[in-house]
Amino acid sequence: MSKENQLNTEILSGIKMLLIDDHVLFTESLSDLLKNEGAESIQSCQSIDELYTIPDTFKPDIILLDINLQGKNSLDYLPTLKNKFKCPILVLTGHNIRSFWNKERTKDINGVFFKTENSRKLLKAIDRILHGHFFFHLDACKDSGQNKSDPALTDAFGSLVNLTPREKETLKLICEGKSVEQIGKELYLSKHTVIVHRRNLYKKFAVNSLVGLYAKAHALKISDSL
Repeated sequence: MSKENQLNTEILSGIKMLLIDDHVLFTESLSDLLKNEGAESIQSCQSIDELYTIPDTFKPDIILLDINLQGKNSLDYLPTLKNKFKCPILVLTGHNIRSFWNKERTKDINGVFFKTENSRKLLKAIDRILHGHFFFHLDACKDSGQNKSDPALTDAFGSLVNLTPREKETLKLICEGKSVEQIGKELYLSKHTVIVHRRNLYKKFAVNSLVGLYAKAHALKISDSL
């Protein structure tokens, strides 16, 4: 086994995972991949209703959730998932997520991953989330061009000029997936100060979560100019 494969196996060693996706072939292939990479236990279901068939003794470390379940927006089920399993959630998507976006729900997810990416990047995303970070795939969060008239986006774009130098630095690191602790260490700021900057960014961009801030910054291509 190569050194790279050994590292991947260590990432998933002892990890329990729940896959929720209505594409059976995709789920079976993904389950096989994750088992080969060392996952201890994997449960899967094709709908939210099937969650109740999973034993109460099964406690996943992370959930991989398809954003479109049988034509329904799976983000609407996030409170149910969080309440039942109390673990991080990585949303999987094969297309832009803007049409599924729900500002009140996105605070409950820990990442967005594009299904067209390779397995190495998926393992990286899972690893980051299991270590308390966020992972958001740029292509999945870009504006599809169908929301150009969204006044919230227009306001957010205009607010860029009002960002302080520290807020711009903080936003750049947030878009890179850095945690509060990592941002503080890189900018030589206390955890409290980083949280204050983040709170100010939420206000200026009219969002209430890291997910919303990240998605809006990328949708407007703001992060490219920082």
